Amino acid sequence: MANGTLAAAANAIPRGLLVFDCDARVLAHNAAAARMLCRGAPLALVPMLGRPNGVMRLAGSNAALQATVEQAVHECATPSGPPVFSIESPSAARSLRIDTAAIGRGMVLHLVPVRRPIRSGRTGTDESAVIGTLIDVGPCERLEVALLTQLFDLSPSSARVAEAYLRLDSVKEAARQLGISANTVKTHLATVYERTGCSRQSQLVRLVMSLRAGAAG
Repeated sequence: MANGTLAAAANAIPRGLLVFDCDARVLAHNAAAARMLCRGAPLALVPMLGRPNGVMRLAGSNAALQATVEQAVHECATPSGPPVFSIESPSAARSLRIDTAAIGRGMVLHLVPVRRPIRSGRTGTDESAVIGTLIDVGPCERLEVALLTQLFDLSPSSARVAEAYLRLDSVKEAARQLGISANTVKTHLATVYERTGCSRQSQLVRLVMSLRAGAAG
């Protein structure tokens, strides 16, 4: 991170943060990303020789994984959108499951496209970039629960209630399976709707399905 204040703030965040250009080069990352993307992990940060300002790339433990991540970044870095710093259409965001079966843990790389203005003299252009959030989802657990917990700052209990409710399509059945009251399910669901910005079940279904599809892609 070029700005000292931004770097300090980014390094205080426990989740990994990365900034990619449209060619999947890593322009910046925080300390958590460096810890997670170390030698021996499925993905590792590797300096790009001859590139200034600490530009790096992600090296995969196998060629297929590396190609999958790079392709996802390329697809996120769409050229459409207004010529100002802005978040692109949420539909372009992607979530990739990083296979860490060998060490019994899982990681998810959530990618969000942005545009950033580049000024040169009196003229200005804009270029696409991608913000990556690297999430340690811990030991094996339903992926939707892990993503809802991490991306929307939900408690694991609220995320599990949401997953059970959407899978069973019933407050009563979700309560029975989880061993809690129907009123407790409704309380958790109210929190889930508030945190995710959804106002009805169909929107929550689409959100969870997009997380599931992105992680499988």
